Amino acid sequence: MTVDLAVISGYFGAVSRLEVTPPGVGTPYFFANAQASLLEAEALGWVPVDVSMFMPMSSDELTSSIQSKWLKFLAFLPDFPEFSNRTIIYADHKIQLTKAAISKLLLSSGRQSKIVVRNHPEFRDNVMLEVAAAWSQPRYAQKMPQTLEWIEERLAAGYEIQARVPSTGVILWPPTPGARAFASEMYEESVRLSQPECQVLWPILSQGHRSQIRRIRYNALGIRPKRRRGRMRVMGDRLLLPLRRFLGRA
Repeated sequence: MTVDLAVISGYFGAVSRLEVTPPGVGTPYFFANAQASLLEAEALGWVPVDVSMFMPMSSDELTSSIQSKWLKFLAFLPDFPEFSNRTIIYADHKIQLTKAAISKLLLSSGRQSKIVVRNHPEFRDNVMLEVAAAWSQPRYAQKMPQTLEWIEERLAAGYEIQARVPSTGVILWPPTPGARAFASEMYEESVRLSQPECQVLWPILSQGHRSQIRRIRYNALGIRPKRRRGRMRVMGDRLLLPLRRFLGRA
């Protein structure tokens, strides 16, 4: 069966410094709200998509980061219905996809057309480990107190804090109602909380969509981080888990 595949990436803000090229399979689209980014993308072989009328460019980092979730979690589909029935592979603008990576993603999705996401490169088996790591970035920390309240509410409703944290830099979205429903929930909660750190939200919200999602090893696609945090830093994160005790679930 032939897959109608769209490979999408994008950048929201003034300076993208795009370097990655299209993977050479599917149709590659680059969404941006700055002309400089669109020109960069076109020069590298992407089909540029100007979304400034939907997501006006902002100099505020938090605003731009939230805008990027409009793309990552498919909230652009009502404005671009031509993508609605296509399999979509999303990749952050600094991640170089390859034909081999695309092939592995499609195989992982399987006949049941699952969402495919990689596990985090570090073994983060608790949402609060991701919270602890996110505090160092202002755009994530700004709304973290409200996010912690949201986590507490979700735990009271029966969700679990012990959950694998994903790496959401690459996601395969099949054109299924279940996948679209999960993407919509991720986007809506990110906007409502003004929290762009989707790797905090995903482990909680995905618990209501387990049958729709397939997790794969971080290195399953042959895409590795430029730098990995050392073992001592990971151990330090775990020692910082008085945040877990904030929720009484340590």
